[in-house]
Amino acid sequence: MKHYVLSMKQKQQKNNPTVSDKGENSMSDTKKQPRTCLHIPDEIFQALFKEARNQRVTVTEYILNVLHKEATNLNKGK
Repeated sequence: MKHYVLSMKQKQQKNNPTVSDKGENSMSDTKKQPRTCLHIPDEIFQALFKEARNQRVTVTEYILNVLHKEATNLNKGK
């Protein structure tokens, strides 16, 4: 089964590594952009793609719209 990977940037930040005393970057010294990565099974992606195409938006935009609506409903207590 083929999976699609969809990465979404949460916030625009510059990759701003800092150098430690030894001149090497460690994991904690490197600042990276926060991301969310979803592994979407093929059959689910195809359904999302179809609906996104009907709405004339990208799959990423469609998923973000659905997630935004759901988060709004959760915040309202639905």
